[in-house]
Amino acid sequence: MRFLPIGLFVMTSIVFTAVAEGKNSSLANFQKAAAKFNSIVTVPTFEATTNEVAATVAKTIAEGNSALDTIGKLTATQINFTNTFIALDDVNFLIGRTADRLSLIEQTSTNADVRDAATDAIKQISEWSVGIDYRDDVYRALKTFADTKPQLAGEDKKTFGRHAARLSPCRIGFAEKPTRCRGKTSQGTDRAGNGLRK
Repeated sequence: MRFLPIGLFVMTSIVFTAVAEGKNSSLANFQKAAAKFNSIVTVPTFEATTNEVAATVAKTIAEGNSALDTIGKLTATQINFTNTFIALDDVNFLIGRTADRLSLIEQTSTNADVRDAATDAIKQISEWSVGIDYRDDVYRALKTFADTKPQLAGEDKKTFGRHAARLSPCRIGFAEKPTRCRGKTSQGTDRAGNGLRK
C-alpha cells in the first residue's frame, strides 16, 4: 500500500459523504473510508515550539538527503523501479507532508514566534527541495532505469510518468547539457515539493 497525503478536497468529500449517510464521523470511520482508496488517514503531531520546528526541518532535510544519496550511489546493475522512481516519490511525500504541516502552523499557531519559525522553515525546505533538480547522480539513476523502457501499469505507471517529466537535461543541472539547452533554466518549486509533482 502506498502512503499518500490526503488533499483537502478528498478529505472534504469523505466528511460530507459520512454526514450525508448519517455515519458517525469518528477517525475510525474516516480511516475506513480512506482505505477504499488505498490511502491512510492519521492525526499528525504538530510542532508546538520553535525548537520543534527547527528539529523537524533538520530531520526532513537529513532524511531526504540520505534517500537521495542512496539513489545516486546505485550502480547500473542495482537500479530498478523501486529504488529509483518509488524512492524519489517517497522523498516527494516526505517534503509534502512536512511542508503541509508547517503551512498549517504558519497560519494557525497562536504563538507569533512559532508562526515566524514555520515561515522560515517552509522557505528553508523549499530552497533545499529546488536543489533536487540539480542532483546529477539522481538524474543518472532515474535516466538509466527510464532508458529500459519499462512496461508499467496502474499507480506505478502514474508515478513513473510524474517523475519522468523531470528527466530532460534542460530541467536539471546535468553536467553534459546539450547545446540546445543553453539559455534555459531549471524549473524549481514555488513551494516545498510542488515541483516534484509536475
